[in-house]
Amino acid sequence: YLALPGPNLETPAEYRMANIIGADVIGMSTVPEVIVAKHMDLPVLVTAVVSNKCFPIEDIQETTVEEVLKVVGQTAPKLSQLLKEYNKWMEEKKKEEESIRLAEQKRLEHLRRMEKIRLEQIRQKAAENKRNREREEELLAEQRKIEEINRQVELKEKLLADKKRREEIFKRIQRQKE
Repeated sequence: YLALPGPNLETPAEYRMANIIGADVIGMSTVPEVIVAKHMDLPVLVTAVVSNKCFPIEDIQETTVEEVLKVVGQTAPKLSQLLKEYNKWMEEKKKEEESIRLAEQKRLEHLRRMEKIRLEQIRQKAAENKRNREREEELLAEQRKIEEINRQVELKEKLLADKKRREEIFKRIQRQKE
């Protein structure tokens, strides 16, 4: 696309120049509008009506403004239908994207809920483990107390046995003295 300033129709020299530089279409608009839109970060969609032939050079005929307007007038209903279909497609695309966005949002909400449930399960398991450790420590403390009591009982039994043995020895010694 070669943009030339208007408002005027191209000269044969401009057609030759366009041919030399490889342009397929020449127009007076679009490029300035696209530059401004891009500068403003706006999305751009361009449609155009080619109203007169500029290639090959030997097929070029002089064109009048009336002929250009006639071609544009004939093309307008087709272009209008094309834009309606494009708008319909864009609306469907927006709905589809919104549907995808909502589905993704629901999926993320579900994942967050599942993560909260999982975290709660982990907290409960950690609390249960802590209670189990505390209970285990209590049982171990009780077991140590019981072991201590058993040691004391054994010690008392030994002491009693020693006392009994001493008493028997003492009695024997007494009997021997008699």
